[in-house]
Amino acid sequence: MGLSVGLAFEHRDAYRLDGADIDQDSLTTTFYFQKDFLDDTLIFVVNPKVELERRKSPDVLEEEISLELMAAVSYRFMPKWTVGLEYRSQSDYLSVQENGEFEEGVQRSSFDLTDFRLGDRYQSGQYIGPTLHYATQRWWATGGVLFQFQGGGGFSEDGKNFDEHEKYHAGVSFGYEF
Repeated sequence: MGLSVGLAFEHRDAYRLDGADIDQDSLTTTFYFQKDFLDDTLIFVVNPKVELERRKSPDVLEEEISLELMAAVSYRFMPKWTVGLEYRSQSDYLSVQENGEFEEGVQRSSFDLTDFRLGDRYQSGQYIGPTLHYATQRWWATGGVLFQFQGGGGFSEDGKNFDEHEKYHAGVSFGYEF
């Protein structure tokens, strides 16, 4: 069983959706669990992630707790080649304070040291999709596509959320061992 932990901090001056001026800080913690079976032919991975965001703009304070769970299984079907299936669940718990007032009837989220709580879920997205991995002794590459099959909150259409959750995620990762 393998375990590692990732920490990240990010500061933004512009909102990623519309480019508006903001003061945003994000702190992210990700846990990486991996268990290999059958001489490293069958691999299971689980990665829970917590992101704490605080966005400030004139007269508005937003505190958001984002929870994500990624789980995957992969199978090495020939030397150097692995195929897999990945699942990802993303949920956002958002509190908005305008002119010092919180939205009425909404349980707010908070991540202050003396006041940590998870309020009402604002939006969510569920994804599933295939991955393909190629590895040599010194480098590797992985590509995959995740398709949203369910979502809620925000701008939802046909049981999917397209507010801050994309229709699909496509990505390629490359690594080189020095």
